[in-house]
Amino acid sequence: MAHGEVRPLDTLDELLAFTDPQPCIVERMREVNRGDGQAPRVMFCHDLMGGYLEDRFINGCDNLHGYRFHHWQLIDSFVYYAHHLVTIPPPGWISAGHIHGVKVLGTFSVRSVEGIQFINKIRGSRLEKEVVSRLARIATFYNFDGWLVSIACRLDFLRLLTEEMHSAVPGSMVIWYDAVARTGKCARQNELNSKNAPFFDMCDGIFLHFKWTEDMLEDSARFAGDRKNDVYVGIDVFARKTEYAGGFETCKAVAQARKYGLSAGIFAAGWVYETQDRSNFIENQCRIVPLTSFGRNTRDSAPCRTTGPVPDEQQQKERCRVASGCSRQPYQKAARRLASLFSPPARPQGDERVRVAEESVVKQRPRERGPTATKPGIPIKGKHNKPAA
Repeated sequence: MAHGEVRPLDTLDELLAFTDPQPCIVERMREVNRGDGQAPRVMFCHDLMGGYLEDRFINGCDNLHGYRFHHWQLIDSFVYYAHHLVTIPPPGWISAGHIHGVKVLGTFSVRSVEGIQFINKIRGSRLEKEVVSRLARIATFYNFDGWLVSIACRLDFLRLLTEEMHSAVPGSMVIWYDAVARTGKCARQNELNSKNAPFFDMCDGIFLHFKWTEDMLEDSARFAGDRKNDVYVGIDVFARKTEYAGGFETCKAVAQARKYGLSAGIFAAGWVYETQDRSNFIENQCRIVPLTSFGRNTRDSAPCRTTGPVPDEQQQKERCRVASGCSRQPYQKAARRLASLFSPPARPQGDERVRVAEESVVKQRPRERGPTATKPGIPIKGKHNKPAA
């Protein structure tokens, strides 16, 4: 870790030389009731302009208009993804996730020539255990919750990493990205099948590649059996060479995955920040993020809009208000606390657009009269709220 900021690791030497840097405090994981654990989940895979922008600073930054995320109540896990060998989530994202009961994962990925040399060097050697130990140590030190793994490794390596992480960080996750077949060759399957199932069996889940079809989803669900919700269907919001639509229609792909009981892996939702008018980021973020939660049994989820005209400004504000939690308990308290510590992951101080979007509809509602009047979002006791006989 550089002074005052978090940086990734790009070489084996950097990884093996990792020592505990200057400590930084992050929030502990908050317990959140997510039902019986059998429902499909939502994994939000952050991939924005190479990563490590203003968010890399431990103590926040002065940019109030960077990318930020307000809808933690709609997701189960958050992956900080960038194109490095070891991508370590910055503390701001870890704290923001934990305070909302969301697991935060780093990325262990090989893409470059140096990465291939890395694999060739550790494969089958004592260095495998050393690498596993270092990855677990990094997660323990920074207090995050696991890894998304995308390398041409042996099954033993994945098993060792999963066991080491479970021991070092209780409740942690190791997710395998569908990039390699059991033969060791780069062969993305876009589904769960006999070629990548051995990796799936050695860890906590698989993140499917993005070019799937509905038939592949059906086959994956059948193959997964009672582990369907451990299969994360990769959904590229940019929709690069996919059969499904992305952007503001991402919910259609999510609906396809949930139709078969599979979880959704939303990838590169920074599309809304990279390609759309940034002056409308808040409204656009509220349009796209609730779509990724399609099918969630959550009080704060906004409905998925797959047909009809684009909502007008008032409808967008209403959707943003609903997505951010109309009761604002404990969301607003948590957001304010994070805002004082971290930016941009939490809502920055001075960014009034989220507050306005949340409150605009509330202000327009007629006030209740009499002693039973309460704040918006809190039920009024009375005859209309009596349980049915």
